[in-house]
Amino acid sequence: MAQAPSPIITLSGITKTYQTGEVEVPVLKGIDLSIARGEYAAIMGRSGAGKSTLMNVLGCLDRPPSGTYMLDGQDVSALEDLLAERSLFERYTDRSLRILEYSDDLAPAFLEINEQWIRDMFTLEAHDRHVLEHPRETIIDPGGHILFVQELDGPVLGTCALQHDDAGLVELTKMGVLPESRGKGAGEFLLRAVLERVRELGLEDRLYLLTNARCEAAIHLYEKVGFEHDGEILARFKKRYERADVAMRYAPESRA
Repeated sequence: MAQAPSPIITLSGITKTYQTGEVEVPVLKGIDLSIARGEYAAIMGRSGAGKSTLMNVLGCLDRPPSGTYMLDGQDVSALEDLLAERSLFERYTDRSLRILEYSDDLAPAFLEINEQWIRDMFTLEAHDRHVLEHPRETIIDPGGHILFVQELDGPVLGTCALQHDDAGLVELTKMGVLPESRGKGAGEFLLRAVLERVRELGLEDRLYLLTNARCEAAIHLYEKVGFEHDGEILARFKKRYERADVAMRYAPESRA
C-alpha cells in the first residue's frame, strides 16, 4: 500500500479575534486543518466567516494569538521569532528598497501619497489637509519624523510619520503606499524602519495609532509588528478623525 503524502500544512487550534472599540469579534475559533503535499484545497464560506483571515494566517501575513501552524514540518511562529531577531537591513538586503528622511523636496510626495489613499477609501478631513499641506510645521518642527520608502533609482513608493501630540504621546500617522506597490513588501519595510526609529528614540511606550476597521490589511500588519487594540486610546482620541473606529498602541513586549 502506498504511503499517504505527508502534510505540507498543518493547523492546530488556530484562533483569531478582532476588536472594534470595546466589542470583541471572534473570527477563527480553534481551526484544525491538514493539507497534504500535492493536494488541492478550497476554503469556502459565507461573507464574514473568516476566509480572508485564515488565508492571511496561511500566507504568513498574520500571526494568530494561539494555536500552531506547521509549514513543511517547521513551526511558523518559531521561524518568525528567528526572523525578528535579524536587523531590518539583514532582512531586506535582497530588496531594492531604501529609506529616505524628510526634506522639503519630498513634501509633495507626502501630500500626494496620503491624499490618494485617503480619498480612495474615505473623505479627506480638515485635519488631514492641514497636516499634509504643512508637514514641516505640524510634524517636523515639533520634533516628529517623516520617512519615505523608495525603490533604488526609482520613485518614492510610500511614506509614514511620527507626530507628537499635546498629551505627550506619539501618533504613528499618515502612512500610505502607492496602490501599485501594495503587496510587494514596501509597506512593511517602511513600517519596520519607522519602528526602529521609535526604538532609537525610546518612544515605544508612547506610540499609538488611529485607523478604521475597513483597513483590514493594514491592521493585520500593525498586529504583526506589535500593535494591540486599545479601547482607552480610541475613547480618548477618536474625535480627531471622523473615520477613526480602531485605536492601537505599540506593545511589542506582549509578543515576547
